[in-house]
Amino acid sequence: MIRIAICSNNENILNQTEEKLNDYFKKCDLSFEIQRFVDPISLLDEMDKDFQIFFLDSEMPLVKNRRVIHSIRKIDKYAYLIFLASGHFKYDPGRPGYFFSKTNKSNLFEKEMERALRHVQRIKNKYMVIKNHDGYFKIYLSAIYYLETYNRNILIHTENGDFLCFKKMQELEEELGSISFIRCHKSYIVNMDYIRKIGVFEIELENKDRVFISRWRRKEVIERLSQYIENV
Repeated sequence: MIRIAICSNNENILNQTEEKLNDYFKKCDLSFEIQRFVDPISLLDEMDKDFQIFFLDSEMPLVKNRRVIHSIRKIDKYAYLIFLASGHFKYDPGRPGYFFSKTNKSNLFEKEMERALRHVQRIKNKYMVIKNHDGYFKIYLSAIYYLETYNRNILIHTENGDFLCFKKMQELEEELGSISFIRCHKSYIVNMDYIRKIGVFEIELENKDRVFISRWRRKEVIERLSQYIENV
């Protein structure tokens, strides 16, 4: 399912963009979901919907001064942003997000959508969405060092900082267990990509952090790590 957000305070732009998207996805026979927003604030309030592609009207003040762009990037640094503009408008070259004119022909629109879908495919199933007191965050699995129990919640340690998560450890273990993560202790789940050394009572990670490992889990962790390395 491809989830798309369109944000503009111009009804015509909303209608035209949605019509082009409907035509494109019917032609490609892909499953999709479109949600319209008349202002950026209402869009940011719905970021838990896990949108993958954003169409933003560049003439809206919060888009023009880049505040909403910064807010979206803070939640999801890989979000694919397409800016609808009357003139030239480009933001942060080299990152997902491109300008196209509100008057672009359908073939140019399709080329942009093909590029957007290739980007979405590259990051598919490589992240999870969490919620805490600060809002919603998209956490990329490759950036996670380890997870630990913290005041009845979970603290996720990543290369981009630490994030508090309201999910339960058991829930996260089931969600991550089939990938590169393993439960090494009742209070810890580690990303095997970052294991540097396994000791008797602790695991040392590449970022120099150390986490506890249970004696009865140690054998399983070593076996799983060996199998994982062989299959990478």
